[in-house]
Amino acid sequence: MKISFTSTVGASQRKNSLALPESLLAARGYFWTAFLWAFLWTTCGMAETLFVDACLPESKPQSNLYHTLTLAVANASAGDDIVVQGGVYPESLVIDKPLTITASGGTAVIGKKYTYDVGTIDVTFPQLVAVDVCVPVGQDPLPIDARVYYPARCDTLVGSGGPFPAVVYTHGYRDPDAALCAGWPPLEPVNRDYLQAEGIIIPLVASGHIVISFDVSCGGYSGLTRGRLALNALAYLRNQNEPGGILEGAVDLTRVGFMGHSVGGGASAYAAKRLTDPLFAVLKLDTVQVKAVALIAPDFAGVEHLKSELTEPVLIIYGTADKPCPTNFPTS
Repeated sequence: MKISFTSTVGASQRKNSLALPESLLAARGYFWTAFLWAFLWTTCGMAETLFVDACLPESKPQSNLYHTLTLAVANASAGDDIVVQGGVYPESLVIDKPLTITASGGTAVIGKKYTYDVGTIDVTFPQLVAVDVCVPVGQDPLPIDARVYYPARCDTLVGSGGPFPAVVYTHGYRDPDAALCAGWPPLEPVNRDYLQAEGIIIPLVASGHIVISFDVSCGGYSGLTRGRLALNALAYLRNQNEPGGILEGAVDLTRVGFMGHSVGGGASAYAAKRLTDPLFAVLKLDTVQVKAVALIAPDFAGVEHLKSELTEPVLIIYGTADKPCPTNFPTS
């Protein structure tokens, strides 16, 4: 059996707007272009390509268009290709024939435990409490790039089922000048690292959470500075939850979690303990309730004392055999 789930896009292409696109064709350009090519290909007697889009009102088997994966698999023949529009498919699949299943126009999340599609919007938020290393000499504090992930239904922010718990994700530190392990592919610039955790974030959102992931590349190797940026990110969610905001009424500020990787884990611990700190009074986070903290291979650089101060439920994921490239490994 050959089953390949591939997507070079990552998060849903339905992004940068919480409104329904002007046309379905515009929102799914990749998907429908592939459909036209496949139609021409299959008319020459080759294996057929079936298309699945959860936002279709109904399946049209005569046109090889389906609104569930289950129906597409049932109607496919051995050797066929199934192209799945990025989105969430709350289904359990039984595949009893060789098929190639590929995602197009975003990540396809499959499984009955997932309820929502995943929408994204790229934003920039201000440093209401400035972090010294993120303020160029003689200039204003740098605005911080971020991506907000939200539960959606076919491009539109879900109104029912909310308000949703919120998670602030802080990525780890990467030295832009460090050599790569031999055989590694070229990496994205460090100011794009905040987009590299979607394998964790998308399932969270599909199960009913709002997540903000933000660029902390200016924050250096310190849980303290990154934690202060995490608090600014949470303040942005709080402000956008107000009337007229892009998340108006969708965020449950009594159910908030911080999650981070490496030194971003230390930052998450710092942020969880500083909501009522007078230093951050301008952020107006005193009524926010932190329910959990998730730390992925945490590094407490600059905030070592917090290891014994956390009282919230904590999940720690750490590989006992994890290590960087040994110094005797060839690098490139």
